[in-house]
Amino acid sequence: MILAKLLKIPLAAVYLAVFAFALNIPGIFAASDSDDLIYSSDLTQDASLASMGDRILMIEFSAEDCGYCRLLEEEFLKPMLRNSGYSKKVVIRSISLSDDYSLVGFDGQSISASKFASRYDVYVTPTLVFLNEQGEEVSEKLVGIWSVDFFGGYIDERIDSGLNQRFLNSKL
Repeated sequence: MILAKLLKIPLAAVYLAVFAFALNIPGIFAASDSDDLIYSSDLTQDASLASMGDRILMIEFSAEDCGYCRLLEEEFLKPMLRNSGYSKKVVIRSISLSDDYSLVGFDGQSISASKFASRYDVYVTPTLVFLNEQGEEVSEKLVGIWSVDFFGGYIDERIDSGLNQRFLNSKL
């Protein structure tokens, strides 16, 4: 409690924090919901969001029963969503091929998730594609996940390459 006096924190706030921590009250110290993957339904909106921040769009194609998809999401994508450094470089979205729902493509037209995936030659989950705001690939896709130790570096390499490609194209 001496620390509370030194930091000029009201003693009641210290007690409340300790009490909430001890009871594990949901939401008080929990991670934010910003680490939940966003499933894309309108790629024109996603592209617009990426364009506004001079970022690229990274889309994960996944399937409900894909254990490797969950591994990719838990070990890499969700931590990336919590890291503000990535929010300046990439907009991360997911498209589930299990549901085969309709979404709005880059051209503003409705398209099924599986047809959209086939446009990018995606036939295996998980697959990450890296796109500019027109829906053009700006980096080589990552198919599957084969090395947890190095996979984060492969993702970073593709993001940086995509940003460089986007920058070069904007100068032309």
